[in-house]
Parts: sequence; C-alpha cells; structure tokens
Amino acid sequence: MVVCVDIVSPDELHEILELYRDTDYKGGVLPTDRLVAARSDGRLVGACRLAREHDVTVLRGMRVQPALRRQGIGSRLLYALHSLDEACFCVPYVYLQGFYGRVGFAPLQADETPAFLQTRAQEYRARGLDVVVMKREPTAQVSMSQDRASADEPDQDEQAGTGLSKPFTDHFAAVAADYAAFRPRYPAELFAWLSATAPHTRLAWDCATGGGQAAMGLAAHFDRVIATDASRAQIDAATPHPRVDYRVAPAEASGLPAGSVDLVTVAQALHWFDVARFFAEARRVLAPGGVLAVWTYGPSTVDGDSVDALVKSFYHDTVGPYWPPERAWVDVGYRGITMPFDPVTAPEFPMAASWALPQLLGCLRTWSATARYIEANGRDPVDELGERLSAPWGPPSDRRTVTWPLTLRVGRT
Repeated sequence: MVVCVDIVSPDELHEILELYRDTDYKGGVLPTDRLVAARSDGRLVGACRLAREHDVTVLRGMRVQPALRRQGIGSRLLYALHSLDEACFCVPYVYLQGFYGRVGFAPLQADETPAFLQTRAQEYRARGLDVVVMKREPTAQVSMSQDRASADEPDQDEQAGTGLSKPFTDHFAAVAADYAAFRPRYPAELFAWLSATAPHTRLAWDCATGGGQAAMGLAAHFDRVIATDASRAQIDAATPHPRVDYRVAPAEASGLPAGSVDLVTVAQALHWFDVARFFAEARRVLAPGGVLAVWTYGPSTVDGDSVDALVKSFYHDTVGPYWPPERAWVDVGYRGITMPFDPVTAPEFPMAASWALPQLLGCLRTWSATARYIEANGRDPVDELGERLSAPWGPPSDRRTVTWPLTLRVGRT
C-alpha cells in the first residue's frame, strides 16, 4: 500500500472529524491545529493533530482506520514530523516510548515538563493509564526509514496494543519491595571492570533494573545511569540514587536516543526479553565501541551440607514445577543465546554474600516460582522451609556464606 502524508487544507477537515468519530477519539479539533493526513489512493487512512497549547506544540490524536492498522501508517505519520522546525511534546503510553523515540522524542523529568502537561499526565494516571511526557527538539535525529512499514507499530497513541511481539508478564509486581531489599548484590569488581571496558563513563543503561541492584553498582563509576524496567511496581520500589534516573520502559523499546549510551547492562533478566528485538535496541542506543554486558546467576550454594540440601530441594522440588519456562535459560547460563556483537573476553567474578536466615528466606520469597506457588496454593512455602531450617541453621541471626555461579557475557559494537 502506497501512503502519502501531508498537512491538510481546511476543506478536508470533515474527513478528519469522520475518522476521529469512527475511532472514538474524543479530543476534538481546534481551529489553531495543524492536521496531518495519511492517504492511500486518495482515501484518508490516518491522521494526527499538531495542537498549539499554552504556546507549545503538542502531538495528539494519532488515529488510523481500524481495518488498516499495523500496516505502517502510524510510522508514516510519525516520520512526517522529521521536518518540524519547532519543539513538540506528546503524552503517550510508557510502552510506546520506543515508537516515538524513532523521530527523536525523549522522556522528560517533572521539572522539565510544562505545567499543563504535568496536569494532563496526572489525570491520565488517575484513570489507570501509564503515560509519559516526551519532547522532540527540532534538531532531533530520525532513526527510522521513511519507507518502513513496521508490523509491530502501535498506530494509535491512546488505544494501541503494546507493540511487543512477546507480551510483558510482570512476575515480580507483588514482591517488588522485597526484591529491592533481599536480592543479592553483584560484585563491586564487576562494575569496575565494566567501566574500564566501556569506551566512556558518561552514560550507562541498566535494562530491567528490578530493584536497582546493578544500577547502584554502575552509579559508582558512571556520570549518569538510566535504569529502566517494564514493571511500574519495580521502579516505584527501586533504591534511589542521585545519579540514577529510574524509568518505566520495556527492554525492546527504551526510548533512549540513538548512539547515546556507553554501556548497556542486563542483570538476571535477559531470559524474559524478546531477545532479537532487545539486541536490536541495544545496538541502536550504543555509541560506537559501546559495550553490552548481560549476566545471570544460577541456584545458590549455602554453607552447611544439611542447610544447602534443604534449599536445593526447595528450588528443584517444592517450587520447581512453578518456574516459568524462561527460567531454563538461567539454569544453562544463557548457553545457546547468540549475541550479535563482537565478543569481549571477561574475567570470572565470584558472587557471594554473608546472610542471616531472614535474609535468605526473604530472597526465596522474591522468586517468580514462589509467587506462582502462592497464587496456586494459597500458602507461602517459605514458611515451612524456615521451620525446617531452624535446627540445622542455628540461631536465625547466625550468618552463613551463600554463593552463586555468575555467568557474564559481553559484546562490543
């Protein structure tokens, strides 16, 4: 399908209004709007508004004929903004950051956002819509082809699907606070080595940050860390740090500018991603010579044979049937996943902690398999394990060494 996009003349306004009625868009059209129309064989197939509000331009009302969605029309409308010679704002769903980021829209912090758009975003969130305010500068670069007709584009800015070929399932929302408190920390030597391996230490992106464990380690070495997670609950519970900017975004659509990142990290999360799309996104955002580092750790070993046997039985037998299928990649240390980057040989980093019994039990409660067990059976299996561990462990405040096998894979653009 050949699609042409133009600014429409006033006598074509009735067609835009009909499209908006057909797609249940209630935002209206103002006399000061510039309307952008997409046509195929002379027929209107999509439109959007460039509304002038409070002396700024806002992209609104992106709509496509229902029968023609997901055929690249939304991409064509978006690409038409490449020639816009003024700043432009929009308020899309968080998961559409990557789509709008293709033409240079970037998420704004609260202190950068016009007050009326802050209010609008708050109203959307009060209705349960997870939105973000974004801005495009007139000098922003376009990172999509004008001829691209993306099969996974949203085509709408308010009623679209996620645009992800692998739907996001939040396995950790119910345990987000415990995740931040009880998951093990990674070796400090790992982050020192990563900072020395990256071409610069200006900006790192920690993807699927969870409670921010890796982001905190990176903050000791990088000027700025952007830490994203598709889970709003995880971001809300993440550990704050002055150099860490937490954002809600899927791994496959970060919303970050192209070529802006020195290091991308993924800690204990690659197995949840649409891997091919994430690798493409990592390559897009990495600067020349930039580094991607992904790591995972397998089941722990706890000091003391009887204690370790009980913990391993809990992993394999009690909650074993409840592990999501993606967990299999962790058990094999991501062997079989091909990284399309130039490989970098990494040293081994021992991963260990000294934990009292409550810390160990707290960590076990953050497992996705434990959460699924509780949902299926209505009881917490960690309570029973804690009782069985009480004798071999000794006083709960006694500390034991817990170790994990850490697998690190690194590549460079």
